[in-house]
Amino acid sequence: MSPALPGRLCLLAVLAGVAGCSDAALHTSDAGALADTGMDELAAEDGLRLDIFPSDATPGLRPQSVYLDPATDWTGLDVAVSPSVTLSGQVLGFVANPVSSNPTVPGQEDQPIAARIDVVMPDSVAGGSTTTAEDGRFEVQVPPGMNYRIDLVPEQTDRVPFDTMTIPVLASDLDLGIWTLDYGVPVWGRVTYSDDSVPRGATVQLIDATWGTPGPHTTIDSDGWYMLRAYPGDYTLVVEGRTGGSDPTITRPVTVEGTADDLRVDMDVGPSARATLSGTLVDGQGFGLASDRNNEYRVVATAVDLRDVTGTLTVERTTAAGGAFELSLPAGDWRLDAIPPYDAGLSPTSLDLTISEANLDIGELVLPTSTGIDVLVRTTDGQPAPGVLVVARETGFDGYTYSATTDAAGIASFDVPRVRLELTATPPTDSAAITRTVIDAAEVQDPTIDLIRGVPVSGSVVAQGEPVSYALVEVRDARGELYGTAITDGDGAFSMRVPLSPSTVTP
Repeated sequence: MSPALPGRLCLLAVLAGVAGCSDAALHTSDAGALADTGMDELAAEDGLRLDIFPSDATPGLRPQSVYLDPATDWTGLDVAVSPSVTLSGQVLGFVANPVSSNPTVPGQEDQPIAARIDVVMPDSVAGGSTTTAEDGRFEVQVPPGMNYRIDLVPEQTDRVPFDTMTIPVLASDLDLGIWTLDYGVPVWGRVTYSDDSVPRGATVQLIDATWGTPGPHTTIDSDGWYMLRAYPGDYTLVVEGRTGGSDPTITRPVTVEGTADDLRVDMDVGPSARATLSGTLVDGQGFGLASDRNNEYRVVATAVDLRDVTGTLTVERTTAAGGAFELSLPAGDWRLDAIPPYDAGLSPTSLDLTISEANLDIGELVLPTSTGIDVLVRTTDGQPAPGVLVVARETGFDGYTYSATTDAAGIASFDVPRVRLELTATPPTDSAAITRTVIDAAEVQDPTIDLIRGVPVSGSVVAQGEPVSYALVEVRDARGELYGTAITDGDGAFSMRVPLSPSTVTP
């Protein structure tokens, strides 16, 4: 390693092949070898994504993605996946010794750093995570690919900064050498309420504004002080109230200048005053719904608009004896969700309300009973479709899911809450595509889903010329929405259909 190159520059030099920095330089031949595998399709920006999850039948392969070009035929695809490569290195750091009177007292250089290493390929299932060993070394296996991002997040927030780097092309095993974390810039300050009292247990975190990489959390001390370290750049400073508390999460953009000795950022989380929201959760017969060890009735308040501070806050409690509940909330507009256990036979409900300085008792909040629905699924030619898996998912609340399979008459029957549901019908063969629709179960109990024929997607998955057997193959869009799924057979072949038009629902 060249002593003339600082740690962060040396890493970039490794990737550029600078002599004297590391023997693990990448060459243009590596990029060519990567292109031969078909993995260069990962750079495509349009079309659907094909995610491959190899099974235990093909050890040495990890999940990876290929993009489908919307301008080409999606049948007879030859999908080549690659065995994993090893990304390794050693993390050393300049460990500072912060003290209250001077947070920049020098410490020891080149000490092993305990850290988490996350290797991420954006818009892909490829990647991996690991932690450093006692000597700072790490190894992680990932499939070959392009535009990997490596996030390094130290365990100790006040010693060294967190860091991020990118690898344009990773085609074979790569030793990054020594990843040196230097001193960084101390980012410190005090977190208080508006009256200068301290929100106990609040945590502070920096998030890289360029990559979205979250740094480690640190908890403020008893006087509200915190300290983090960061390299020059743009960040979002996040203050979050303690888990289970009633303090909001607030954010502020900050810029760490390379010429700065330190950066002080004080954060005001608003007034400390809280009002008590109380009530009783009951069923349709008026019986109180008390939580116990096996069944929790939850009341969740989500801030829509806090009156005295810009931030977000969710406060959750379980009911006590007789279904009683109390929540301590700052002033503002709120949405209150009451959520029963999954199999209680009851439906969640919600209420919009405004909290001021005065306490508020809303009385009884009733959870309606669930309802039965009979979903008729028809084939693309209008006939009953047996053997179709129908999944109903709440579009809000906890997103509970319920499922049933259609019988010989094409009917799937099950009990669901009286809320808005997304219905997904998955045919047992590739004769039709996954078909979705949304209903309000409080109004529609007998919906009909007409399966979409969709567009065929088929091909074979191979690795180094050998079939990848019994792998899960999924087709998703850029938002991660599932369009189709299949399992490769013993020869690596798969076939499915994906929907390209909306389903039809008949109440």
